Amino acid sequence: MVWAEQTVPVRSSQGVMVKEVARVGVRVYLAVGRGGAPPTSFTITSVTAQQPSSTHPMLVAHVRNTGGRAVDLTGQAMLTSGPAGTSAGPFTERQTLTLAPGQSGNVVFPLPATLPPGSWVATVTLVSGVTTATARASVVFGGPVTAASWINAATAVLGGGILLALIVIVAVMVPHVRRVGRSPA
Repeated sequence: MVWAEQTVPVRSSQGVMVKEVARVGVRVYLAVGRGGAPPTSFTITSVTAQQPSSTHPMLVAHVRNTGGRAVDLTGQAMLTSGPAGTSAGPFTERQTLTLAPGQSGNVVFPLPATLPPGSWVATVTLVSGVTTATARASVVFGGPVTAASWINAATAVLGGGILLALIVIVAVMVPHVRRVGRSPA
């Protein structure tokens, strides 16, 4: 790592001396020895949908560093072929993930709460330096109201409304039919 620092004494209006410090650092990957630099490589092993009950839905890409040097992973996720052919995205990761050689971890993509529930095709593209990996997976976001449960609820309400209407019609017609049956011929 290369580190630079600059300090400046500053006097406040109350006469107090304050030391102001500005720092900047740059990470350097330096390979010393024969054979050149170790390879940079990583694999996206899975892409899954998660929807904790108290938070927004999220897409999680599980990644394994298969190379010989650390990777700093950033990327994007796209959702396609969703309910009624909808698409959503791109979405960026919550934070950069750094993995040492041989380590595994999760890159998390927060999604909007308004994402329609249903089946989607998720495409995740991750980058570390000039190395890129892409993975696709079918995922399902359930949510509190799925399309099937909405249809079932609508059918129940409609069926209940029709049943209630029939009961009212019968209740109104029964006294009328009794009176018509008693009338002299």
